[in-house]
Amino acid sequence: MNTLLMKEAYSMLYEIENHLRLIIKANMLKKFGHQWVSILYEKRDEQTSYYHELIAFFGKYPNVLPHINAAQLKMLNQLIPIRNKIAHSHLITQSEYELLEQCYQLVIEEPIIKAERL
Repeated sequence: MNTLLMKEAYSMLYEIENHLRLIIKANMLKKFGHQWVSILYEKRDEQTSYYHELIAFFGKYPNVLPHINAAQLKMLNQLIPIRNKIAHSHLITQSEYELLEQCYQLVIEEPIIKAERL
């Protein structure tokens, strides 16, 4: 993997994490109001949460965060070791880059606010 693709990988990862943060914040605020941080978080809010903590929200609160289904959540979980490589400036493989691209498309195409599941 060349450095240009690693730069793109870092950019995609950054956008994925920030889009997930926006989705979580907007939907939790809509559902629980301004007190949602103290109700749901023990140590961190969505701005300081790690990637694995962000994606865990979608499994924990599927009715409030219906953006990601179980199969998609599994794919996002597969991104964790790749995310760590990128964050620590380790080269990733072509197949890891392709998974990152798939996750990027999945997350970026999701609207910030989506109707809750009943």
